[in-house]
Amino acid sequence: MPDLPRNSDGDIITSAEFGETHAVRITYNTDPDGKWVDFEDDSNQTLHGPFESEAEAMQWLEAYPDGDKDIKDMDIITINRVRPV
Repeated sequence: MPDLPRNSDGDIITSAEFGETHAVRITYNTDPDGKWVDFEDDSNQTLHGPFESEAEAMQWLEAYPDGDKDIKDMDIITINRVRPV
């Protein structure tokens, strides 16, 4: 795995200078074992992406198969890139 970008002092660059990408977050009503989840945590969420634009993520989200009755919510989140494209 390549090293993370560093500045001239050798410190990892943690700013948002490399731009943004997007992901679709799907929150389910149940965890992976099928147990009902009354609150949101990592056990009942998946991320899909990255997408180069919010419009691209929205297109994917709208194409996601209908009929899954376990989906609680779907939304688009913005992610700061950690290395140049």
